[in-house]
Amino acid sequence: MTGIMHGKVLREFVSDEETAGNVVDVNEDLSPNFEISTLASMMEKTGKIMRFNSIKNFPGFSIITGLFLTEERMMKILGSANEADFYRKWARITGEGSLPDIQIKGSLPADLYPEDKPNLLSLPVLRHYKNDGKKTGNGRYITGGIVAARDPNDPERINLSFTRIQIISEDRYAFDAGSHGHLWSYLQQSRKSGSSLEMSVIIGAPPIHYLTAAAFMDDEYRKIGRIFSFDYVKGFRNDVPVPSASEIVIEARYIPNEEYDEGPFAEYTGYMGYDSTRSVAEVRSLIMRRNPIYVDIMPSNSYEHVNLFSFTRSVGVNRIIRETSPKGHDIRIVWPNYGSRFLALGYVDPPFPGLAKNTALSAIANDPLWNKVVMVNEGKTDLTLERMLLNLAETKNFNRSLTIIRDLYTISSDPTARDDGTDSKLIAITRGSGNHFDVERLPEGVRMTSRNGKVMISHQESDADVNILVPRTIKASDMDRVGWMLALNIDCDRDLRVEDDRIIVDLRKDLHETPIIPQNVISKVSGIARKYAREH
Repeated sequence: MTGIMHGKVLREFVSDEETAGNVVDVNEDLSPNFEISTLASMMEKTGKIMRFNSIKNFPGFSIITGLFLTEERMMKILGSANEADFYRKWARITGEGSLPDIQIKGSLPADLYPEDKPNLLSLPVLRHYKNDGKKTGNGRYITGGIVAARDPNDPERINLSFTRIQIISEDRYAFDAGSHGHLWSYLQQSRKSGSSLEMSVIIGAPPIHYLTAAAFMDDEYRKIGRIFSFDYVKGFRNDVPVPSASEIVIEARYIPNEEYDEGPFAEYTGYMGYDSTRSVAEVRSLIMRRNPIYVDIMPSNSYEHVNLFSFTRSVGVNRIIRETSPKGHDIRIVWPNYGSRFLALGYVDPPFPGLAKNTALSAIANDPLWNKVVMVNEGKTDLTLERMLLNLAETKNFNRSLTIIRDLYTISSDPTARDDGTDSKLIAITRGSGNHFDVERLPEGVRMTSRNGKVMISHQESDADVNILVPRTIKASDMDRVGWMLALNIDCDRDLRVEDDRIIVDLRKDLHETPIIPQNVISKVSGIARKYAREH
């Protein structure tokens, strides 16, 4: 047990971030129906944790969003100041080898209060978007809850999972367990045997538990115990241990013979997700601290949602690429959060023939579910979409610099995936100059020009070297939305066209259903957002 560190619980971590100036206190009385989530969304580019201290009709609670919003904060969760140290610690947690025993105390601590007659409606569960849960009209979703359950085949092994959780009533919730994960397999066993499965939803767990739950591993308590020391306690009604410093715990039991038409919900792709396992759980007890902190993770393709599941994967993929590439080169790949991991931007410096393409192929091979568009520059460059598109325009010779790889496996949530579960993926190898470029906002779109190339983002074709055509519902000046369109909506076989010395990427197809915020809420919250943006 050498090298074991004190594990920071939620309140300690938030206090440290507050000292560092990274917490914004919101004291306006705001509704959990759209208002809190809308303000959090408007403030996400500040990178701050938002703490809402006055929730309409829910006295005694505070709500926190943005806990996992930045890469710097993700590293702090492991006590790391850089990616190299984070990777060493993360590899120690996730690697093979022996696991420590976890000490589980026999009763709840004095500052956790169980309720015999639980009422889920007493929790300030947010309604994020108007079309969430529209099948039934129940649009309140728990997004910051981790589901803890024992492995039926090895009860000493406890798994943590994320599921989207829709509140049905005081003592029922519906959830989507995804497919082929650990919890999904436990539910399948429960259905076959006809027995119930005890599950405890932890809201406000120590932050490291969120990282491990999002990383598709199992036996998280013991793996965390390789580095961090936490106290765990037995449940009140469930035989599922939870961290003793948890803010809220919903003890529940899966009902194998009951279903509910849950959904849709705003998924990480930026679209509404309709697929669901339609699972239902019965609530057995509700355990809370005094003045509990309710953690909400902004859904859809929010920076926080994507960053939480993406960051540890990014660090690992970069490490593999560097370890397997020739020495003496600075190689870096980033996955902008707006691209929901379908877009990767990188460079190789100094360049060497073929190494940039090898890097792009390695990114696809080591992260095969996503990476639909991978752009790698030969030479160090700013890893912004604007710069990378201009690098492509300066490179020209598109028949050589662009490679489409067909019939590759992709994740089922890929909006352009074929019926057989495959898609085409695009590699762009560029040789940008890195020179200054000008940006012009024109009536017809946005034009970026350097000495050697021109990019046009617009709704109609132009004579630019690189044309990115977006629907009129997308502002050409909103590079996050343009990047989202490029990452999620490009069909590499149909939307890409090379003519002479220019390339046209036509993304003007009809969009899938996107999340909706009521206009009156936007109007109300915008002024509050401007106030806090000025202050921070």
